[in-house]
Amino acid sequence: MNDLKKVFSFARAYRKDFAIAVALVCIETVFEMIIPLIMTDIVDVGVPAHDIPYLLLQGGKMAVCAALSLICGLGYAGFAARAAYGFGAALRQAQYEKLQEYSFSNLDRFSTSSLVTRMTTDVTVMQNAVNGGLRPLVRSPIMLGLGIAMSDELSGDLTLAFSLLKIDEESLYATFDGRCPLCANEDNVLKVVKEKLAEKHFELHTREMRPPHHVSGDSPFVKTLLAAYEQYTGQKGQCLSMGGGTYVHDLKNGVAFGASMPGTDNRMHGADEFAVIDELLTAAKIYAQVIVDLCQ
Repeated sequence: MNDLKKVFSFARAYRKDFAIAVALVCIETVFEMIIPLIMTDIVDVGVPAHDIPYLLLQGGKMAVCAALSLICGLGYAGFAARAAYGFGAALRQAQYEKLQEYSFSNLDRFSTSSLVTRMTTDVTVMQNAVNGGLRPLVRSPIMLGLGIAMSDELSGDLTLAFSLLKIDEESLYATFDGRCPLCANEDNVLKVVKEKLAEKHFELHTREMRPPHHVSGDSPFVKTLLAAYEQYTGQKGQCLSMGGGTYVHDLKNGVAFGASMPGTDNRMHGADEFAVIDELLTAAKIYAQVIVDLCQ
């Protein structure tokens, strides 16, 4: 790992080119994913209705998306090539400079062909790996995320974050963190992700997914909670959905309730997280009232 860090340190001078190349390939991929959606509208809406103006409009949108995708792709190729070949040139220059420091005893340990190979073929392989590998490395997470896009009215959109990437001499290991809506299941999420990763020659190690958790706002339990909240705060109570897993996820009828109040930013999970004493006392009164009401 340290060897890789040392090698790729020669790419620092081209960070701007790498950043622009990544942004362009992201935009290119999005346009490529939009084109099938437009085609779906043409087949499902325009063709059955024989709406020629609509077909021309959608066809024009497809042409624009294709043109923008092509422009972004060409721009990516230029910036990626400049970054990769600049990286190769810097790496090769460093090898030449190091070679000049060798004593005759050092030179006797390496054959001339070996030194030439290290400074030509090996460097070329590295710069080609950077130039050719940047595109799939960026496209794959985007294609993966868009390939399982879904949402529902209660829990909103599915979100997928490319969280961690670990590379060593033998493997590449990545971690994704997903938040799934109620309509998600293993068939339309986990299996799809597995298939798309397999197409890119990656293996998914996750064997099962944690199902989404939902408790109806019309349940007697939730209504009791909201009534006690309204009684002690004077504010209208309402149910909210969130993407993260909570301490009640595995309780059949469990919901997260309190203890912070609306309008107070308590820096949750931050280094300076805090609680307001008056709000804690109000929460304690609410909890006590809920317990009494539920036991009646």
